[in-house]
Amino acid sequence: MIIAVVLVIVAVAILLVARFAARQKTVPVAPPRTDTGDGERSGFDRDSAAEFDRLSENARCEMLFSIALLDDERSSALLEHALADESGVVSLAAARGLVAGGREADVSAYLRAHPGERSDALAAALQLFDIDRD
Repeated sequence: MIIAVVLVIVAVAILLVARFAARQKTVPVAPPRTDTGDGERSGFDRDSAAEFDRLSENARCEMLFSIALLDDERSSALLEHALADESGVVSLAAARGLVAGGREADVSAYLRAHPGERSDALAAALQLFDIDRD
């Protein structure tokens, strides 16, 4: 009897997941393109920056976390661009990605070049991550 109840619950759960999954909106992914001009060397240009900036805060963070450990110029350029993001959460995600990729010097240089309350808060947050590693 218990097995039958469990099977019914599992079947209902599967049906609900299938129904709601079918309703989720899919976001088209643009095919990779070869860039010219400002981003010719890295493949990251103004158009790419504008496209990134139009994403929601959550989507920008997800993208940064997904590319953080890639070792290519385009990913590095995106992480550097995101350091100056208007959202403190996004800039923290970018800084964390750069630090995780061994580019602490780039983050430190950015913080020195942009002194102020925002940079102080970013540095303090990064220190919390360092404490967590110990």
